[in-house]
Amino acid sequence: MLNIILRSPAFAKYKYSDAPDLKKDAQVSRMAAAQGMVLLKNSENSLPIKGIKKVALFGNTAYDIIAGGTGSGNVNKAYTVSLAQGLQNACLQITASLLSSYPAYIADAKAKQPKPTRGMFMAPPPIPQMTIADSDLQQYAADADIAVITIGRNAGEGADRKLPDDYYLSDAEKDLIKKVSDAFHAKGKKVVIVLNIGGVIEVASWRDEVDGILLAWQPGLEAGNAITDVLSGKVNP
Repeated sequence: MLNIILRSPAFAKYKYSDAPDLKKDAQVSRMAAAQGMVLLKNSENSLPIKGIKKVALFGNTAYDIIAGGTGSGNVNKAYTVSLAQGLQNACLQITASLLSSYPAYIADAKAKQPKPTRGMFMAPPPIPQMTIADSDLQQYAADADIAVITIGRNAGEGADRKLPDDYYLSDAEKDLIKKVSDAFHAKGKKVVIVLNIGGVIEVASWRDEVDGILLAWQPGLEAGNAITDVLSGKVNP
């Protein structure tokens, strides 16, 4: 042990800095997040989204992404880039009504949640998926070039997971996938799922309804930029 101590930076009086290069560290985080993603399905070269200008972006965690898990599964972050922000940073347009309605819905739902009682070890209960009218879906499918749906799950230290609405998708999530897929496929357009999760979920019952599935995990502070790097083909998963 003493031999190891003698070789340590502290023993050598390493001159540390209280002003690390946070921008450089964020780029390392973005790189690591993108390199860790796994492409689970890609029918007919649905990805990368070359030639795409407008994205219909669905799912709560597209706008309120899960950067890290609970307890020691969490990450320290000065900020979090959502997938919506990441796509916009890559000069992709997002359907305007979705871009405004999802954040408003999420903020209202969070305000109604009870205050957490177990601190960092328990994630707040997930917000139910926002309901989207069938008539609006038809408009989104006509207006956008592709649909991207995020499915989010928080997990980590502090509690076991459960089967209903956790390992298995909720009825609202399955309904969202089916309705979006039906509307976009009727227009000859693709549907891609982004899994913003920390542990496994069931995909076999719904994977045939969509064209692409990207396992993005819980990708840290540069999450949205890292996911966009993969979706756009800038990084090969």
